[in-house]
Amino acid sequence: MIAKPIGGIPECPAQAALPGDIGAPDHACFQHADARRYGLAPFGTETLVVTWPAGKQPDLVDGDSMRVSIIDGIVEGIRLSTRGLAFQQRNYTLLEARFGQPAFKWKVTMKSRTGARFEVLKAAWKRPGRITIVYDGAENSTDSGALIIASVREQARMDAAPEQNYTGALALISN
Repeated sequence: MIAKPIGGIPECPAQAALPGDIGAPDHACFQHADARRYGLAPFGTETLVVTWPAGKQPDLVDGDSMRVSIIDGIVEGIRLSTRGLAFQQRNYTLLEARFGQPAFKWKVTMKSRTGARFEVLKAAWKRPGRITIVYDGAENSTDSGALIIASVREQARMDAAPEQNYTGALALISN
């Protein structure tokens, strides 16, 4: 899906119900982050939210959606939330089975709001086409991690907007 147009995923209905609700789409669909673009095909540089039907999201995903970064109409980045610390080893094992040994793997000691310390697993894979995959077992809390897949163009966009660079890891491994 990276470095290709988003084709094949229709736009969600204007008043899409939440997954699992009566009237919710039974297929994956996208919404523009900017509601003024409703009814328009993805173009230019924007962020889309892709929502899955209830129970049909990828196994390691927490929630029912992912963010997709479009640059010049091409998918250049994907960001998924994961279930955090309790699932980090399981998620890492799934990713390693899919993508092989990561180019980088490290642990970071973090502190919870209550002061407890815990180790967070982080890993990064370099893929063909200069695509980078970064897994962060836990981000800002113990119950939420992230998986980011980014092209070189998305890495450059994130570097230009550091407030959107959630992990900081892309800049470290993109060279």
